[in-house]
Amino acid sequence: MKRHPYMGPACLGCPFMPSLNLLRYDEIRKRAGGELRILFSYLDTDEGTTIYHNAGLFLGNLEDSVIGLIDALVEKKIAVLHGFFWASIGDLKASLLLAFTGHSRQAKVSLRTALELFFWGLYFQYKKEVSREKAEELFEKWLEGTRDRPRFMSSIEELKNKGVITENTYSEVKDLYSELSKYIHAFLGSEFERVALGEEGPARPSSANMSLEELYDWYLAFGRTCYAIIQGLLDAIKYFSVKIPERTLKGILLLAKIYEKGPIKEPLDFVDCPFLKN
Repeated sequence: MKRHPYMGPACLGCPFMPSLNLLRYDEIRKRAGGELRILFSYLDTDEGTTIYHNAGLFLGNLEDSVIGLIDALVEKKIAVLHGFFWASIGDLKASLLLAFTGHSRQAKVSLRTALELFFWGLYFQYKKEVSREKAEELFEKWLEGTRDRPRFMSSIEELKNKGVITENTYSEVKDLYSELSKYIHAFLGSEFERVALGEEGPARPSSANMSLEELYDWYLAFGRTCYAIIQGLLDAIKYFSVKIPERTLKGILLLAKIYEKGPIKEPLDFVDCPFLKN
């Protein structure tokens, strides 16, 4: 495959189809263009690098947690939650990429699926403890999307009523789920703006859009989602009497403590990064 002299494979800067040109500049709007152009532009700002850096702490901590829980989860035979936890982290990482490439709405949709996946894992794990056959039946209905499949908020409420999660966790998940659901059947004006070169000029395809305000708004939602997952994880550890490595538990509690301090606008000191010092 031919490579772009500076940015890698030549197809990234496709000269024939603007929608495939991830490096292009928008001819009209200064803060819009191809997805990789937006990513580089965000990381060329102090605000963008700070958010990228701090989001990495949340993701890295969650990954350390799920790795640290492997032995304990398998031993206690609650591998269902473990598998859903991994899938949830995958959607969090997808959300990060979408946010930094100019797709804020889609990034928040991925946050909702990340939230759902973790708590579905907790729900099916609980159901398996009660009845393996019933849990498998509910899982199949959920997977196939049948009309009588379990519903998310009803399932979360059941977890609360059965003492699997606390009232605080339930309230946080309920509020966050409602907020993120607004982006499923909606759009942000900056995402689909159709622009033209002059009144009679040719219309240009919509570009990814750079907005530090939208990025920070996503970051707050990202933090809330990670925190809700952490709350659910701590509830699960207690409910299922899971013994976990001390280092893993410290990491989980650290993440919760960082979030509880409120919105973070400065780089968190968790790695010695030379780029953030310059």
